[in-house]
Amino acid sequence: MKKQYRFGELSKGEREYHEMILMEEIEVQSWYAITYSSIFSEEVFLTIQ
Repeated sequence: MKKQYRFGELSKGEREYHEMILMEEIEVQSWYAITYSSIFSEEVFLTIQ
């Protein structure tokens, strides 16, 4: 039996908070790439180490 996880929509404040954390993590990474994934139909962050 496959579990399905569904999350409610984030509020604007929650979305901004998570975006801030993501951007801080990206700045810490010394090597990273941002590319477009046709599979996910969105941008993907790749860390290269």
